[in-house]
Amino acid sequence: MQLFPCTQSWRSYHCAVCRHCQRKAVMSAANSEGKVNHVCELLKNISGLLENSENADVTFLVGEAKIPAHRNILACQSEYFRSMLYGGLREGSEKEVKIRDTNPDTFRRLLRYFYTRKLSLGQMEIDVILDLFKLAHLFQEEKLQMEIELYLESRVCIENFYEMLDNASLYSLQKLLSACLTFSDAHTVEVIQCHDFITAPIERIEQILARNTVTAPEIEIFKAVQRWLAQHIMGERERDHNGKERILKLVQLAMIDEMGLLTTVRESKLFGPNDILDALSVQKTTTFGAPRIESPTENVATLDKGALVITADYSFASTPNVLIDGSRTAKFVVLHAVFVVGEVIRLV
Repeated sequence: MQLFPCTQSWRSYHCAVCRHCQRKAVMSAANSEGKVNHVCELLKNISGLLENSENADVTFLVGEAKIPAHRNILACQSEYFRSMLYGGLREGSEKEVKIRDTNPDTFRRLLRYFYTRKLSLGQMEIDVILDLFKLAHLFQEEKLQMEIELYLESRVCIENFYEMLDNASLYSLQKLLSACLTFSDAHTVEVIQCHDFITAPIERIEQILARNTVTAPEIEIFKAVQRWLAQHIMGERERDHNGKERILKLVQLAMIDEMGLLTTVRESKLFGPNDILDALSVQKTTTFGAPRIESPTENVATLDKGALVITADYSFASTPNVLIDGSRTAKFVVLHAVFVVGEVIRLV
């Protein structure tokens, strides 16, 4: 005869796996090491009290729902509840405690975490997880907040991008914020063409576009800014000249080709003639050191992409474009001389 760790019931030896906890049978309490471990049973019994009105000594009112709970369990698992229920506050003497700023389902999920210390985030929708995070933040559950942030980092997509960015900024979630901006850099065209772009506050637009790593043609960035201005500042709405100035600074005019400057930009009247002339002048006189990246995972320094070598040492080759013409072997490239000045390649 053997005893299973999740129950005190005796079972025959041939029953090798417990149907409750799926663990193999172990020796009884009087085993050879003299150790007793019925933790599985303890966790099962405590989790069984979840929303069990029997022996419950407090009821939480969340919206229209009444949710029974146990003060001692919550106080042991949560400093917030310990202070609320045993810290001399009014809630400590009341049978019913009202919880605001959440909904019954989210509160039940948090209670499940307190009773079991387990949650399956992968089975929840993103907006549900964000609601849970907000409640965990309210109840100062730092470990749960960290776990949720870690999970959300890998779930950023165009459908939830702006909601993720808002929450990352609001709650100072630096890792999630970094994940959002990395996603934005790689999918800038999708991000700025999304309807949520024109309804986003100017702070979010600045977070997205005030970077040299965005991957969209500058003319598309200009068009997106133009749409945002039409929604927030232009037309019959109250004019916010400070906001207009802030948003236009995000457009690098010199990165827009001549045709775009003389048609789309000029016709918009968002920039004056002098601004456009200055941009054209910069294009003719400047080699850009760090243009915005349009293809972060693609080699654009090739002849077929329009790149040209304008400064180099040519002693090992009959053409200055030897490193980018795609016809040389890796061995030749390794032997190609590069002096202190290096090589300058113009990307067009």
